[in-house]
Amino acid sequence: MVAPLTVTLLTSVDTTNVGIASGINNAAARASGLIAVATLPLLIGMGPDAYRSSAVFDTAYSRAMALCAAVTAIGAMPAFMTLRETSAVRHRIHWRAHGWLMEPPLAPRISHKGW
Repeated sequence: MVAPLTVTLLTSVDTTNVGIASGINNAAARASGLIAVATLPLLIGMGPDAYRSSAVFDTAYSRAMALCAAVTAIGAMPAFMTLRETSAVRHRIHWRAHGWLMEPPLAPRISHKGW
């Protein structure tokens, strides 16, 4: 889920601001992960006793996974509703294939024009 969001963000920003957008995206992803880890036990009612009993911990874990699945499903609904159809763009493939192995085109890293 993160990779398509990152690609969408970075391709929608002007090339002069890609570094700033990448930094903001990284900071937002890390902050949201920290908030999720900190609030999830509180949302499912998991207390300090859950770490002492495996049965209580298993019950709390099951509730947490159900909550995460529900939040993901709810978040996916607007994403699918706002998808729009784009025209297919044909790209010329410059890579060579050897069976299942793809290799990039041979291109010198340094220009040899002055030599």
